[in-house]
Amino acid sequence: MFVVENLEHLALVLAHELGHALRIEHVEHEASALMSPFIRYERDGGYGFRLTEADITALEAAFAARR
Repeated sequence: MFVVENLEHLALVLAHELGHALRIEHVEHEASALMSPFIRYERDGGYGFRLTEADITALEAAFAARR
């Protein structure tokens, strides 16, 4: 069973899984990336819901592969 802590956590998990549905793999060596294999809880009390350059590069590569 998977339990989310709040709506922000749920939104982060859903966005991450949508990335997989778009055939985007995990982004390695970038802990704050949306497509990181681990969800990181930020010190400010949030989950850091933002795209990094690594996420954008992975998204562009996934779309380029579909052409």
